[in-house]
Amino acid sequence: MSPDKLPQETFSTVDAAWLHMDKPTNLAMITGVMSFPEPLDFARLQATVEARLLPFVRFRQRVQETNLPFGLPRWELDADFDLANHVQHVTLPEPGDHAALQNQVSELMSIPLDRSRPLWQMHYIDNYEGGSALVSRLHHCIADGIALMQVLLSLTDDTPDAPWPEPYEEPKRELSRLAHILLPAVKTAKAINHTWQSAENMAHEVAAFKQLLPQSNTLHQWLGLIDKTALKQRLVLNHGDYKLTQTKQGELSRYEIVLPVAGQYTQIRQFIANVLQLQPALALSNVKIQRDSVLSPTVEAKLVFVLFLQGGSL
Repeated sequence: MSPDKLPQETFSTVDAAWLHMDKPTNLAMITGVMSFPEPLDFARLQATVEARLLPFVRFRQRVQETNLPFGLPRWELDADFDLANHVQHVTLPEPGDHAALQNQVSELMSIPLDRSRPLWQMHYIDNYEGGSALVSRLHHCIADGIALMQVLLSLTDDTPDAPWPEPYEEPKRELSRLAHILLPAVKTAKAINHTWQSAENMAHEVAAFKQLLPQSNTLHQWLGLIDKTALKQRLVLNHGDYKLTQTKQGELSRYEIVLPVAGQYTQIRQFIANVLQLQPALALSNVKIQRDSVLSPTVEAKLVFVLFLQGGSL
């Protein structure tokens, strides 16, 4: 399907939170490692990825941020998609043992994914203990870890002598001679219409967004719901470091809520998801996670939520 025929998809609030949680010091990236006793055929690996992964449209889409205040980003097809940017060949340094692979994976895990392209990469690593390894890096906003690992496992075959995968191709339509003549004019008209529709849709979205905003006199109600949601997840709230600041932006009041919590990582993740579902005017602005020890099941997090309300005075 061509880019002008594929509609953009709006992020869910949870996926948007994972996207914006991604920081250079806290990458929201899932990394998987597969090892093989023999070297893989790199050309066949590329063909397999193209045939079995690219039909999932998410792996050919990139992120398009919105200009709206706390609007959700969108997925859009990458018109310049090139598989070579996502499936790369790396040679493991000598001695090519497990420790060398660990160092290589550690380096890859510290490199952010390119936001201008679909948020995934695979690195085929040869010279690993006489065989090879495949390191896959995928952003958490694409899907959760279990779903992504299932997608990666779908790349494998049941037998070593499985046939070569058929290449994936977008369905194409044959154009008549008249269509070829009119095509430039049609594309220009579509571009003008798209620009007009985008401006009109943005105005409607802003108006709709404002209508969804609660009144400022409900602030304490929303703060109470956030606290109850945290306690429901059995998180420990540190009210001593709790901060609430307000700024006026036209007819709206912007409240920044700094909420320090402690608990298990999965509990904090579920808490963020539950809070973002309370009210579309709530957004996660920042998050910092700290763990005293690798073996400790508990982490401390400083979450920064932003809430927009109608009215209110400083």
